[in-house]
Amino acid sequence: MSEWIKCSEQMPEDFEDVLATDGNEVCLGFYFEDDNERPVWGTYPTCPFCDGEITHWMPLPEPPHQ
Repeated sequence: MSEWIKCSEQMPEDFEDVLATDGNEVCLGFYFEDDNERPVWGTYPTCPFCDGEITHWMPLPEPPHQ
């Protein structure tokens, strides 16, 4: 499985589904830059647990092959 990636080092591709964390909880989310090139994180559904700033992300694991 992939390792967590620091947001300060690299961001995912725009609108790529990833696992995201604020250091306390993990949510399914996506990242994009708005029209003013500001970073924006969204989660599915809106994650009530990730109240803090997203600090790390990782690609989703591959599904089972059976």
